[in-house]
Amino acid sequence: ATTSLIVGMTINLNPLMRFDGYYLLSDAWKIPNLQPRSNAFARWWLREKLFGLGDLPPERIASRRARGMIIYAIATFIYRQFLFIGIALVVFHMFFKMLGVILFSIEIIWFIVLPILRELKEWWHMRSRILGSRRSRISALVLVCTVALLIVPWKGSVAVQAVAFAEPEFVIFAPMPAQVAKTYIEDGLPVEKGKTLIVLRSPGLEHEMKLAKLNEELTQMRLQRIAGDAVELSELVTLKGELARNKEKLAGLEKEMKRLVVEAPHDGVLRDVDVGLQPGDWIDKVSPLARLVTPGETIARGYIDEDELWRLTIGADASFIPENDLLPSTTGTVVDYAATGSSTIEWPYLASVYGGAIPSDVAPNGTIVPRSGRHLVRVKLHGADVTSALRGTLHIAAKRESIAAAFWRQVLRVLLREAGA
Repeated sequence: ATTSLIVGMTINLNPLMRFDGYYLLSDAWKIPNLQPRSNAFARWWLREKLFGLGDLPPERIASRRARGMIIYAIATFIYRQFLFIGIALVVFHMFFKMLGVILFSIEIIWFIVLPILRELKEWWHMRSRILGSRRSRISALVLVCTVALLIVPWKGSVAVQAVAFAEPEFVIFAPMPAQVAKTYIEDGLPVEKGKTLIVLRSPGLEHEMKLAKLNEELTQMRLQRIAGDAVELSELVTLKGELARNKEKLAGLEKEMKRLVVEAPHDGVLRDVDVGLQPGDWIDKVSPLARLVTPGETIARGYIDEDELWRLTIGADASFIPENDLLPSTTGTVVDYAATGSSTIEWPYLASVYGGAIPSDVAPNGTIVPRSGRHLVRVKLHGADVTSALRGTLHIAAKRESIAAAFWRQVLRVLLREAGA
């Protein structure tokens, strides 16, 4: 009840709307019809500032009072724009989408566009005087520059947060939750393809192996004891099927046991090794243990907003600026980009949940999901010597687009999305 009372009093005493607050201000200033008279002063002030016509003010009052009325009129105009836009948004969301779009457009046109058009109509009637004014030429020049700023396609690049690292690169993980038996990894250690990096053991897997071998031996013994009578011979087919299943299970378990020996998939150098890793430690399958990199190509990967995708071209020039100011920037070339959106963010460094720039959330299964459409883009960097993952910003040369075109494209996108929802 107290909150409702405070809100009601705040609205009622707001002098920018024609409630009690407006009439109290009008009485305090001793100015009847405050709002229309203030609006007249504001229109006169605007015309003088833009065109310098030298017209007399609408009425003779003290300059201090006139300034107050002008400020009041401007404040009322700004307040009402926000109010009417808010009402339009409420109307938009209260009805089904297509009707909401229509009512939203009517609100904007009736309460915002038409008052502006009425003032422009007055300027048209005064065009002969306006064109003869020196200040009008200055205002026209400012207007032309502003319009040029909006419609000329100045924007010729796209900025994308990215992570750069050497390729090919292999991130070493445990194939399953397991215990470290032996480790042969050191930071900076060169290794050859096939070299054993880590030996793991899984007591649960070892126990399953023992049971599978025991079942196989028992089945073999039962097969050997079968004599020639009809009763035992009827079990022969069943036991042979059971033996085949045991052998298949044992082969699968042996395959899993081999995965516990982690080998280098290619020649390279070990980087970002988990220095705290010791025999006897338990590890999961999602924590990286090291990276195996091959000195050669360095690729920067980032996720571009779907609205900017059409501006990219394969082979476009790019530059990569590391976040570390002590490191030099590097030029590069766009290698490729994904035509379909990415459902997950592969590199946590880029996600907002880990301090990156891409708005994202962590799904229940642990994957990182972007909140809006994102497409993977890959840029090959020239002459970069990257030994560990490096975050920075890619500036990619793109098809030029004006501010007005980008704004209009965004408006159309929202309207089409909401109309089809």
